[in-house]
Amino acid sequence: MLGTVIGSLLFRTNLVLMVTDIAFILIVFLVQKTGERLIDRAAVKKPAKVSGKQTRYIGTAMLTAAVLIFACGIALQKNQIAAGSIGQPQSQKAAMDEENDLQLATIEINASGFSPKNTELRSGSMVKAIVNVKSNAGTGLKLVSKELNLSADLKAGQNMFLINNPQPGIYELILEPKHLKSTLTVKAGSK
Repeated sequence: MLGTVIGSLLFRTNLVLMVTDIAFILIVFLVQKTGERLIDRAAVKKPAKVSGKQTRYIGTAMLTAAVLIFACGIALQKNQIAAGSIGQPQSQKAAMDEENDLQLATIEINASGFSPKNTELRSGSMVKAIVNVKSNAGTGLKLVSKELNLSADLKAGQNMFLINNPQPGIYELILEPKHLKSTLTVKAGSK
């Protein structure tokens, strides 16, 4: 499980993730077997009060307990773990189209949620927000913002939204039904 989490944090393709998982399993197996050999050698050199069968099961029991703890932790936090967002930008500033007095912001939605989590805008000019929904994000998605009075179904590909003269503040975007969140931070600014 630890190998899966580490692999998914570092890589985005399934093939690399699978190779990383297999390599991790082999390394853990080799470490466990080496540890068992060292324990067996130590047991041969010194007679122990504990029988050999009990000594062999201690390592397995500890490993099983660790796996169960990790499994419970992952199961409890499954909605909080956004492994695909590792390495992704957490914030961006909208690009300015001076000719049209328009701010351009591109927000990507993939299986792990919004990328970036926050987009910085300035007040005083219209915003053209392009929400690019990747195919791995799922279907039946809806973008909701109470502050912006927005509730729109999203389709795969580019979805375009215009915000006229946003006022300074922080506006929350929620991706339903996944309940993933992003923010638009509008700062007072001059042209």
